[in-house]
Amino acid sequence: TGRELIGRIWALSSHVRSGHYVREDKLDAHTTFLQWQGQIDGRELEILELIEDDDDGLIRKRTSAFRPLPAVELFREAMYPTVKEWLGPDYFGYEGTNP
Repeated sequence: TGRELIGRIWALSSHVRSGHYVREDKLDAHTTFLQWQGQIDGRELEILELIEDDDDGLIRKRTSAFRPLPAVELFREAMYPTVKEWLGPDYFGYEGTNP
């Protein structure tokens, strides 16, 4: 939560993977669907996103799905060393487990 934190996470994300958006569809007045394809560490990675904005065009909610799982694990490993300091351990494990 928060513009500054989310901006740092999005910026870091673009440095650990390469690729481009291949599709953008406006589903309704406040919802946009994005499809991204690329690579991380030489593995294919696809990201599907729903972005919901408010009447001022500001993002209210962003939902992302990543696939396939082996590439998602590479993405998580690449992001973890930096974002663990920003987010804390609760974001990287289930209650009662370590990341």
